[in-house]
Amino acid sequence: MDVQAYHGVSASTHQTHVTNLSKAGYGMISLSVYGDPDDAQYAAVWVNRPMPMWSAIHGVDGNAYQAWFNKNVKAGYGASLVSATGSGGDAIFAAVMTRGVASGWVAHHGLTPAQFNAANASAMTSGLRPHSVTIYGDAGSPLYAGVWWPNTDWVKWMVNPGDGAANYQ
Repeated sequence: MDVQAYHGVSASTHQTHVTNLSKAGYGMISLSVYGDPDDAQYAAVWVNRPMPMWSAIHGVDGNAYQAWFNKNVKAGYGASLVSATGSGGDAIFAAVMTRGVASGWVAHHGLTPAQFNAANASAMTSGLRPHSVTIYGDAGSPLYAGVWWPNTDWVKWMVNPGDGAANYQ
């Protein structure tokens, strides 16, 4: 399988990759935006294989992200990848939505740790699993965004957010 990957690129370089790789038949399977929202860096992994139609966005605030999201849901796309960086009103988003996502998926952004825990508990009891999750904000006010897909393969999973690096192990 032909794979293209990059990290540490600007929004304009990322857009060039989006334009060129999509024209060459690649589809994005991983996406990250990180760093200062005013000089955000992007990382992505692309594969050259048959992929469903998709729509992508990057470098937008929460309101523009939500408007793009709503438009794509109405057009029959399902949430696939989400990433964010920054805090409060300065947060920016990058995301991908694809056609053919099984019905029943769920996506949220702007979740507090308690809301994220509740979303995961609800997902587990509803037969969903995390597909893409990001944390953004700052240490005093972390926020989460996530996409949960139907767990058709019954993959066992758990999420333990908010414990910090010291307790990760």
